[in-house]
Amino acid sequence: MSDLYELGFTLELKPDLSQEVIDTLLYMTRSGGVSAQAPRLEHPFFHIQGFSTEWTNLISNPREDDEEILGGACGSILTNNRLTFRGLIHEHPFWNTWEQFKDWLSSISSTTGLIGYYRNINYDDQVTLISFQSEGVCEIDCDELSELEELQNQIIGNLENSVFESPVIRETQSLGELAKAKGYLVMRVPGLGIIELLRPSQDDPTQMVSVARSSSEEEIRQAIEQEL
Repeated sequence: MSDLYELGFTLELKPDLSQEVIDTLLYMTRSGGVSAQAPRLEHPFFHIQGFSTEWTNLISNPREDDEEILGGACGSILTNNRLTFRGLIHEHPFWNTWEQFKDWLSSISSTTGLIGYYRNINYDDQVTLISFQSEGVCEIDCDELSELEELQNQIIGNLENSVFESPVIRETQSLGELAKAKGYLVMRVPGLGIIELLRPSQDDPTQMVSVARSSSEEEIRQAIEQEL
């Protein structure tokens, strides 16, 4: 059986991220609540030979039951300006994706300095701290466990205190009524200001697929009226 690694990080997101990056983060954390086709960026993290789909589950919710052994909150939280994660990842997917994953995280982060840590849970005294610097990602051996505890408490606190609802379908006012009349549903993603237009899949009517997404109600209304 492969070893397990605890990975934890919290970082501020750049304010000018593209919609494609936001869609990818929504999918990775399952914050979008829609099992539509996964977006895929050009960064090498999303095209690792032999592990090209690993990114889809690396920090997704819900997490595995065995993470209860860690104590404290686990999972991922995506808000309008912060991404936080803590959880267990098996040895092979961790080491085969970590170099590319940390590089991609650095590219979307506005945070500099200490952002996280990882450790093999079988060796409590071997902890690596993760720091984002202007010259790249730095990994530092943790000599003082108090550093780990402080960072760990911050990450757990963010997970426990973040007000984040799972996205739900909200048919409100005339926009929702218009969508319903056309056979669509409207979903709002809390904290991100995004409205998504959904319809039943032609292959499986019990599943909803996304057909339009925007931060503008007017654009969603136009999409509905055009009967996409």
